[in-house]
Amino acid sequence: MELHSSPERVDIGRAIGHDFYCRSRTVAREAWPPPVREGFVAARAGRPARPLPDRYERKWLQLRLSAFERGRVINDDVSPALLRLIDVDRCPVTRQLLTHGELKDSDWSVDRLNNEGAYAANNLAVISTKANQAKGVLGYEAVYERSRRASATDGLSPVEWLRLAALMLGPCFASRPADAPTIPLAAPIPNRSLRPIVQQVQHVFTLGARQQAGKNLLFKRFKAASPNPTSLLRLNQFCEEMHQGMKGLQDCHDAWLRPGVLEAFEAWRSSMDTTHWALAGEISRQILRSRVVSAARIESWQLASRGYQT
Repeated sequence: MELHSSPERVDIGRAIGHDFYCRSRTVAREAWPPPVREGFVAARAGRPARPLPDRYERKWLQLRLSAFERGRVINDDVSPALLRLIDVDRCPVTRQLLTHGELKDSDWSVDRLNNEGAYAANNLAVISTKANQAKGVLGYEAVYERSRRASATDGLSPVEWLRLAALMLGPCFASRPADAPTIPLAAPIPNRSLRPIVQQVQHVFTLGARQQAGKNLLFKRFKAASPNPTSLLRLNQFCEEMHQGMKGLQDCHDAWLRPGVLEAFEAWRSSMDTTHWALAGEISRQILRSRVVSAARIESWQLASRGYQT
């Protein structure tokens, strides 16, 4: 059976072609798969109005076409509205200002953080073309290994590889979040991206510990997750390390790279049993008002088939 010949695949292709006509000003291309061309021609016959698309709609159409041509799954929760939600001004990996459609390595691109998963709401980030091309087909372990090297690899410095590893951590451990390692939260986690408990907790302290009042409030909120005097002492030490580590920084995520911060965090975490660590995660979720990602949503990533249509 050819890649695009199953009834379900044909319907998907026709829907993409339909949307290319109705939601863009593009013309049909010979290189498109037949179902995409069929959908485009059918929509054209109806002669609907064709509004000028914004860059989110253009990117959405491009993602769907690219995924279809490669047999990749792109979930229904990927939409222009989602791309707008996860968009950023600067690449979280290189921190360069992003450009749009200029054919530069600073151009924005939408990356599947877990290359083994589908295009899905909790598996996407906006990063620069430079960072995306350097990542390529690499998995988390290979990316993190590059962050441990003494010099740049494929155009990214070790700290840039570490930022990329931080972005990838949650999605790459989506099916086994308890196994996610503790690494510095060196980059902001994208909106809607999957976060394991360890990053959820790190994220709360990154956002809240810069100011003295915020640091004190975090200590009060997380006292319930610290089951004994030793744990409370380590929580206090971590709060202070985090607060001091943020002084003088433009980007608060760089605090995790300062000596003592990650070590203090790990010491506090080691003072908790499984139940209290889960409580710390729940406290973080409540503070952030974040949603729990269901097992069914992770199943929709088609990890068993490496994100390919089955």
